[in-house]
Amino acid sequence: KFWDDKQIQSDKVANLTEATRKRLLSTYKQYLYNAGITEGNAGSRKIIVPIISADIVAWLREHDLQPALAALTGE
Repeated sequence: KFWDDKQIQSDKVANLTEATRKRLLSTYKQYLYNAGITEGNAGSRKIIVPIISADIVAWLREHDLQPALAALTGE
């Protein structure tokens, strides 16, 4: 989905070959795995949802950072 959206936004991305797109996707997935954001094998990765303290959630909401909270929790 991400790359589909980027192809619409940028002619440069739209002109990438399928092989290049696959390499970029593979690299991105590996970064997520190495950062501890995903788990599982290469064929079936699962996103690890972090446990965020109530204090941090409240602070993010108080500072109008709901998009950041949504990105962290996937909600």
